[in-house]
Amino acid sequence: MPLRDKKDRVIGTFGVSRDITKRKLAEEALKFRVEFEKLITSISTTFVNLTSSQIDGGITSALQVLGCLPAPTGVFAFCSVKKI
Repeated sequence: MPLRDKKDRVIGTFGVSRDITKRKLAEEALKFRVEFEKLITSISTTFVNLTSSQIDGGITSALQVLGCLPAPTGVFAFCSVKKI
Protein backbone atom coordinates (compact mmCIF):
# COMPACT_ATOMS: atom_id res chain seq x y z
CA MET A 1 0.00 0.00 0.00
CA PRO A 2 1.30 3.49 -0.73
CA LEU A 3 2.40 5.71 2.14
CA ARG A 4 1.44 9.34 1.45
CA ASP A 5 2.44 12.68 2.96
CA LYS A 6 0.06 15.52 3.88
CA LYS A 7 -0.02 16.64 0.23
CA ASP A 8 -1.08 13.13 -0.86
CA ARG A 9 2.27 12.41 -2.50
CA VAL A 10 3.56 8.87 -2.36
CA ILE A 11 6.61 8.82 -0.11
CA GLY A 12 6.90 5.09 0.46
CA THR A 13 5.01 1.89 0.93
CA PHE A 14 3.89 -0.19 3.86
CA GLY A 15 2.34 -3.57 4.34
CA VAL A 16 2.42 -6.81 6.23
CA SER A 17 4.30 -9.94 5.25
CA ARG A 18 4.70 -13.38 6.74
CA ASP A 19 7.47 -15.91 6.44
CA ILE A 20 5.79 -19.04 5.08
CA THR A 21 8.99 -21.04 4.64
CA LYS A 22 8.12 -23.62 7.30
CA ARG A 23 4.63 -24.08 5.89
CA LYS A 24 5.96 -24.58 2.36
CA LEU A 25 8.54 -27.09 3.60
CA ALA A 26 5.81 -28.97 5.47
CA GLU A 27 3.62 -29.00 2.34
CA GLU A 28 6.49 -30.36 0.25
CA ALA A 29 7.24 -33.04 2.86
CA LEU A 30 3.58 -34.06 2.94
CA LYS A 31 3.39 -34.23 -0.85
CA PHE A 32 6.51 -36.40 -0.95
CA ARG A 33 5.12 -38.64 1.80
CA VAL A 34 1.87 -39.19 -0.13
CA GLU A 35 3.77 -40.05 -3.32
CA PHE A 36 6.13 -42.34 -1.40
CA GLU A 37 3.20 -44.18 0.19
CA LYS A 38 1.59 -44.62 -3.25
CA LEU A 39 4.85 -46.11 -4.51
CA ILE A 40 5.12 -48.49 -1.55
CA THR A 41 1.49 -49.55 -2.05
CA SER A 42 2.20 -50.22 -5.71
CA ILE A 43 5.27 -52.29 -4.89
CA SER A 44 3.33 -54.22 -2.24
CA THR A 45 0.51 -54.95 -4.66
CA THR A 46 3.03 -56.20 -7.20
CA PHE A 47 4.60 -58.54 -4.64
CA VAL A 48 1.26 -60.02 -3.66
CA ASN A 49 0.74 -61.09 -7.26
CA LEU A 50 4.20 -62.60 -7.83
CA THR A 51 4.89 -66.29 -8.01
CA SER A 52 7.76 -67.71 -5.97
CA SER A 53 9.96 -67.81 -9.08
CA GLN A 54 9.34 -64.09 -9.70
CA ILE A 55 10.30 -62.87 -6.20
CA ASP A 56 13.98 -62.20 -6.98
CA GLY A 57 13.05 -60.12 -10.04
CA GLY A 58 10.44 -58.27 -7.99
CA ILE A 59 12.99 -57.42 -5.32
CA THR A 60 15.45 -56.20 -7.94
CA SER A 61 12.79 -54.01 -9.58
CA ALA A 62 11.63 -52.59 -6.25
CA LEU A 63 15.20 -51.75 -5.20
CA GLN A 64 15.86 -50.04 -8.53
CA VAL A 65 12.79 -47.84 -8.09
CA LEU A 66 13.55 -47.08 -4.43
CA GLY A 67 17.21 -46.40 -5.21
CA CYS A 68 16.19 -43.55 -7.53
CA LEU A 69 14.42 -41.66 -4.75
CA PRO A 70 16.07 -38.59 -3.21
CA ALA A 71 18.47 -39.30 -0.31
CA PRO A 72 16.27 -37.95 2.55
CA THR A 73 13.95 -40.95 2.25
CA GLY A 74 16.29 -43.07 4.30
CA VAL A 75 16.19 -45.80 1.67
CA PHE A 76 19.56 -47.38 1.14
CA ALA A 77 20.24 -50.57 -0.78
CA PHE A 78 23.38 -52.60 -1.05
CA CYS A 79 24.46 -55.95 -2.36
CA SER A 80 26.66 -58.29 -0.42
CA VAL A 81 27.89 -61.53 -1.92
CA LYS A 82 29.82 -64.01 0.15
CA LYS A 83 31.86 -66.42 -1.91
CA ILE A 84 32.19 -69.87 -0.47
